[in-house]
Amino acid sequence: EDGARTKLAVKIVRKSVANTSEAENDKAQQAVEYEIGVWRYMNHPHVIRLHTSFITDFATFCIMDLVESGSLYDLISELRNNGQMGLKHDLARKYAFASAIRYIHEDVRLIHRDVKLENCLVQVGDNDSGVLKLCDFGLACFVDGDSGMTDSIRSLDSNDSDSNQPAGTLEYLAPELLGGSNQRHYSSDVWAFGVCVYTMITGKRPFAHA
Repeated sequence: EDGARTKLAVKIVRKSVANTSEAENDKAQQAVEYEIGVWRYMNHPHVIRLHTSFITDFATFCIMDLVESGSLYDLISELRNNGQMGLKHDLARKYAFASAIRYIHEDVRLIHRDVKLENCLVQVGDNDSGVLKLCDFGLACFVDGDSGMTDSIRSLDSNDSDSNQPAGTLEYLAPELLGGSNQRHYSSDVWAFGVCVYTMITGKRPFAHA
């Protein structure tokens, strides 16, 4: 653009993967199309940006921001391998104040449903400690009404035979989801955010029993 070259990332979901059934390939395409439908609503400095997407006979392509510094999970793991448990408190505070969750809840009225360290990318510049970018909206659902809750989940798994299984990552799941509740509420994201903050400070997740 204007003679300047920009490096971006591309997510490629092929329409036909070897040794995979037609049903599984179709489900993968439905999943990425659903994620694009959610993702295109996002416009925030702490949410990974989807620049464009297009579909060919070969695959679906998502063109997005390139983040080469890895995720919060990678950062905390690297520190732990070097003998440091958790981030320095000033850095943990900076990352905890990233406003992506407030944005998707209040402005977009969306529940992410898979907030975790692996989905928080760290975009580091030349002279700074980095900016968090929330990613992966494949499990997200929009909220109906003003209650911050939905019983009829407008998400990809709403018609799935396994939809009674809790969506998300076990170590980050709120207790009510473990109890079999089908309701989705903003509070489940807030619980998962709390797990992230705890892990940023201590270097280990609060719930990790076998």
